Amino acid sequence: MLALAWIGPSSTFTAGLFDIEQPLGLTWVSLCVFLVGAGIAVAVNLAIEHGLVRARTGGPPLPHYTRYSPARWLFWLTQAPGVLILAAAFQNSERDVVDKALDILLGLAAAVAVVLFAQWGQFIFSDPAGYRPNYLIYPFETVPILGPLLDAAHRKHWWFSNWVRARAEAFAARLASHPEFMRGYLYQDPPRPPEIYSGHAFAGVLAVLSFSIWLGLGAAKQGRLGGPVTSSTIPSLADVCLALMVLGWLFSMFTFFFDRWRVPILLVAVVWTYLVGRSTETDHYYRVSNDPHIDVRFPSPAEVLATKKNPVVIATAGGGIQAAAWTAKVVQGIDEHHPGFVDNTVLVSSVSGGSLGALYLGAYLFGDSPRRLASLADVGKQARRSSLDEVAWGLVNPDLLRTLWPIVGNPVVDRGWALERSWEERSGLQEVYLSDWAAQTLAKKRPAFLFNATVIETGSPVVFTNTSFPAPDDDWARKTRHIRNMLDLFGPDGKLRASTAARLSATFPYVSPAARGYPCPATHIVDGGYYDNFGVTTAMGWLIEALRTMPSASAPHDVALLLIRPSPDADDKAGKVSGWSYQFEAPLDGIVNIRSDDQLRADKGLLALLQQTPLTNLCVFEFTYPRKPPVGCDRQPLSWKLTELQSACIDEAWDSEIRKPGTDLANNLDLLTSYLSTGKCPRQ
Repeated sequence: MLALAWIGPSSTFTAGLFDIEQPLGLTWVSLCVFLVGAGIAVAVNLAIEHGLVRARTGGPPLPHYTRYSPARWLFWLTQAPGVLILAAAFQNSERDVVDKALDILLGLAAAVAVVLFAQWGQFIFSDPAGYRPNYLIYPFETVPILGPLLDAAHRKHWWFSNWVRARAEAFAARLASHPEFMRGYLYQDPPRPPEIYSGHAFAGVLAVLSFSIWLGLGAAKQGRLGGPVTSSTIPSLADVCLALMVLGWLFSMFTFFFDRWRVPILLVAVVWTYLVGRSTETDHYYRVSNDPHIDVRFPSPAEVLATKKNPVVIATAGGGIQAAAWTAKVVQGIDEHHPGFVDNTVLVSSVSGGSLGALYLGAYLFGDSPRRLASLADVGKQARRSSLDEVAWGLVNPDLLRTLWPIVGNPVVDRGWALERSWEERSGLQEVYLSDWAAQTLAKKRPAFLFNATVIETGSPVVFTNTSFPAPDDDWARKTRHIRNMLDLFGPDGKLRASTAARLSATFPYVSPAARGYPCPATHIVDGGYYDNFGVTTAMGWLIEALRTMPSASAPHDVALLLIRPSPDADDKAGKVSGWSYQFEAPLDGIVNIRSDDQLRADKGLLALLQQTPLTNLCVFEFTYPRKPPVGCDRQPLSWKLTELQSACIDEAWDSEIRKPGTDLANNLDLLTSYLSTGKCPRQ
C-alpha cells in the first residue's frame, strides 16, 4: 500500500488509478482502504494477543482467558498507508474539493459502520454474563459515549443469541478435542466449557463482511461493464484495495495457523501457487464460435484495392489508450480537412492500442444497429473512454478467484473478457464477427482491417482480418514472414468476434492475459507488437499481394501509406549504472525498447525497399504525436485510461501543430491532401 501511494500517481502505468472521476468514487475508495487498515490492525493485534500461546510448545493446551487492549499508536500506524492512498487520489482527481472531502468522509462512515456491525457480531458470539470482549482495532471502551454504548450492546440479550452461542460452544468443544492443534484459538476457565477467543470471532465476522463486500461489488460491477460512469461505478483503485483486503485476510489467517509448526507462509503460497497454476482449469481463454453452416466469402486484397480510386493504407501503432485516441483524432482531423478521406481508405493495419481505435472506426463503417457510432466524432469520443475499471474488475474478481482456486465458473470470463465487453458496449458490436464485416466489405466498399497479433508457441505473426490475406500461394507473407490468419488457427468453421480480434491484438503484459481459444485451438495469442508494433509488415504484405494478383491495368499507380504513431521516435538512450536488481527489469526493458525504437527502424528499412520496387509508387505520410507537445502534455499514459487533461492534450497537440506552418503534422496533412485530390504522390 505504501508503494502504491508513493509510486502509483507518478507512474504512466498506474497514474490512471488515482484519477477518480466517478461521483462517489472516493467514497468507494475510502471504504476499501479503511477496511484494509482495519484488517491489518486486527491481524497485528491478534498476533500480539495470542501469538505466543499459539507458538508455545509447553504449558496448558487451553490457557485461561486474557484480555488485551490495543495501543492507539498501532491503530494510527495501520491507517497511515490508506490515508496516503486517499491523499494521492484526492490530489490527482479533477473534481471539486468539497465533493472529494465529503466522499471520503462518507466512505469512512461506511467503514466504521461495517466495523461496528462486526463488533455486534462478536457480541452475539459472547456470553453477556462472561468476560468483556476484546477490541482489536482501537480501545473503544475509552471513547466517550461509544464505549458505554458498546458495553450495553454486549450485555443486551438478543432473541437469537442463545441459538448462535450454543452452536459456537459445540464447535469449540469439537475443536478442544485437538488442544495442541488449536492452541491460540481456544481458552478455558473451569468449570466453564472451552470457548473460542472473542477476538477470533470478531476477526471472522469482519473477514466475512469484507469478503461479502468484495463479492457483492464484483457481481454488481459485472453487469455494468462498459456502461456510463455513475455514482455506483466502482473505480479501479477501489478494486485494487479490495484485492489487498482479500489477500491480507487470507495471508494473516494462514500465517497464524501455520506458524504453530514454523512453516513460513511464503512457502505455503509458493506451493499452492505451483499446484493451482499447473491446473488447466486456470488457463485464460478467448471466445471462438464454430458455425458449420457459415457461407461467407472473404474478399481478396486485390478485390478490395480495386474499389478505391486514390487508395490509402493506414498503419496505426500500439501504445495503450493514447494510441487509440490519437488514431481516432488523426482520422477525424484528416477527414475534416479533406472530406472523403475515409472513403479512400483501403486498409487499416493496427496493433495494440491502435487496434482499439481501428475497432471503433470499423464499428462506424460497418455498423448497422441502432447503437452504431454515427460519426467520426463518436469514434473519437468512444476511443477515449476508460477501460481501466473493467480490467481492474477482471483482475480483482475472476482472475483472483482463478489464482486462489482452480475451479472457476465461466472459463472465458477474465480481465481480457471484461476489456472486450466494455468495447462491445460502447461500439454496438455485440455478437458482430469479422465474417460479418467480410460479407459487407465489397458491397459497401469498406476497407480491409488487419488486427495484428502473435502466437506465443511459435512466435509467428497472425492477422485477424475481414479479407483472405494471406493467400495460400503468397510466398512472401506465408514463407518469408510466416504470417498466419484465422483459417489457419480455427479452420473453415471458426468465427471470431471483432472485439476479440482487437483485444488479442492489444494483449501486452500484464494488462490482459495471454489466452488460447475456447474450445480450441490450444495456442496462446498475445500482442502483435512482439514482432511489429507499427503494423507496417502485414500492411505491406497485404498491399504486395493485392498488387501482385490484380491486372496491371487496374492497379493504382500511386498508393499512400499513413503511419499513425502515438509517440515520437526516441533519441538514442545512454547507458546507465545499475545494481544487481536491474536484472529483474532488464528483460522487460529490452522487450519494450525493441518493440518501439528498433522495430521502427526495421519498418523504415522495409518501406525504403518497397518504394524502389516496380509494383507501385508508394508515398509515406507520418502522423506522429508531437515530439514537443503543448506544456503539461508530455506524460502519455501507458494504460487504458485518459485523464481529462490527457484527453485535452490530444486535441491541443493536433490543433496547435496543424495551425503552425512548417510543422511535421501540417506538412504531412498538406501533402496527403494533395495526393487525395490528384491521386499522385507529391514530392516529399
